[in-house]
Amino acid sequence: MKSIVILFLFLSFGLSSPAQTCPIPISLKGKMINAVNLGKQCGDLKLASVIEFEIIEFSDNSYQQKTIGIILRCPEMYSEAYGKNYFEPNHVYEIMVEKEIEGSKSDFTYDIQNTEALKKYTAAAKYWALPGNIMKIE
Repeated sequence: MKSIVILFLFLSFGLSSPAQTCPIPISLKGKMINAVNLGKQCGDLKLASVIEFEIIEFSDNSYQQKTIGIILRCPEMYSEAYGKNYFEPNHVYEIMVEKEIEGSKSDFTYDIQNTEALKKYTAAAKYWALPGNIMKIE
């Protein structure tokens, strides 16, 4: 009887607690359209920049435009790690991104330095590059 009560309590708590909202990775293969605005360095501030891509492959079928703006947290860190010419227009990159959604566990509290670049995109959600998931392939 004791084990049935414990099982009932465990199931009741488990089924009634809110689900965690984890980012669902979305893969993007795209050719960079514009030069990256490295802007100010992150340091004590949480800064991000928008990079625009011409879509070659994109796993989010709900997105219908041919180009997309991806928000990159602390872009200067990539240049420090991979060299100042890591981000170059007309090169192809593979990126794992996530949608900014309400209740997500991800940190979307960065100040976007060139937010005007997002205004031309009509997507209901903003797309953020997952940290460390940007690979230059061509």
